[in-house]
Amino acid sequence: MRLLKTTARGVFFLLRFWAVSLLLVLGVGTAFVLRSSSTSATLPVSTKVGIPAPNFVLERVGGGQISLAQYRGKRVLLGFLNFESDPSGRIGNPSRGQVVFLSSMARQHAGLEIVLLDATKATGGKALSLATLDAFRLTWHLENMPLLTDDAVGSTAHLYGVTQAPSTFLVGPDGTLERIWSGFVPAQTLALALDGG
Repeated sequence: MRLLKTTARGVFFLLRFWAVSLLLVLGVGTAFVLRSSSTSATLPVSTKVGIPAPNFVLERVGGGQISLAQYRGKRVLLGFLNFESDPSGRIGNPSRGQVVFLSSMARQHAGLEIVLLDATKATGGKALSLATLDAFRLTWHLENMPLLTDDAVGSTAHLYGVTQAPSTFLVGPDGTLERIWSGFVPAQTLALALDGG
């Protein structure tokens, strides 16, 4: 009987020890994750409707540089896309579908500018070479829309808070964000927003 009491106490002590240790490890780990994420340089700036769209100056695939500021006075649809998947778009690439809708909006709304940004790296893909992006530009018939490359870590995409591609931002003539969509946006939704709805 005495042996059973001693064994039960030992088991209870070990269980209590492991429970406290587990809680301690989880607490320290959570504090570390929260602390490291709050001091990270790659956290997105808060982008919300009504605030000025963050400016950028990026390299254009095919040559030159483009800044958002040069479009002041015009409405701009910024499309952050993932170009890593099938360039032909045969496997249901949502970025490919978004390009089709963005270009149709440009044809339907005079004065609307479309600017495409490579968010492949920022949304978990591998950084793509300029030659690969240029092949996408030609295959997807993007000659009339600037395709811009982000830096190696996707700073512009992070600045806009892009976590998935496609993500689309409507910037007003005054440079403020009018609408923000994360994920694929149907043509009807884009048209309604551009028509003031």
